[in-house]
Amino acid sequence: MLTQLTNLIQRHCVQISRQKQITKEIRTRLQTIDRLLQRAWHIIYQLEMYAGRRSPDQKRLYLKPLVQKQMERFKKMHPALNLSYTATPRVPSINGDRTMLAYALGQILENAANAMPGGGDLSIDIRALNSEFPQNRCVAYRWVDSIVVTISDSGHGIDLNTLLHIFDPFFTGRRNSSSLGMGLAAAWGIVKAHGGYIHIRSKVGLGSTFKIYLPIH
Repeated sequence: MLTQLTNLIQRHCVQISRQKQITKEIRTRLQTIDRLLQRAWHIIYQLEMYAGRRSPDQKRLYLKPLVQKQMERFKKMHPALNLSYTATPRVPSINGDRTMLAYALGQILENAANAMPGGGDLSIDIRALNSEFPQNRCVAYRWVDSIVVTISDSGHGIDLNTLLHIFDPFFTGRRNSSSLGMGLAAAWGIVKAHGGYIHIRSKVGLGSTFKIYLPIH
């Protein structure tokens, strides 16, 4: 329904913009409406990710190059953070959608950056976990060979009440935040659509650790 309404508004705006006699004020207002529509489309995209309405275009994918590219982009956006990256020499491939997984990873990285407004340490680790070593792993992946991407930050941490709702749509644990609280919800939906799982551990004042589990191809 939201998609249909947004399409309808956009269609009417296009029809108005094509009129021969149109004032500068109306054109400026149409540009404002267009920017608002772009934001609405982004929210709809995140909702579809959370609800699993978009199916991943799964192809054979190696996570190490994808994560390295995201790290390079993240360094430019947040130069005050101390970033570190580690990975095992050989990380098997997965079946995944490159665009969707990059988006999910970006949302979790941004969440970590928001937890360290004055700077801090952020680390990413990638490794393969075999089914015969279930310790320190999510129960859901005790019998499945998987890759785990671990993202740890030295931020202010997350209290228990926020942890219980952190993947809920439109939930944000930050006061006076302009965020709609859809980023982590969308990331959760994307990882779930890939047959994976996100596990989080956090303590107030001691930072947070997100573990993204994805089944090996």
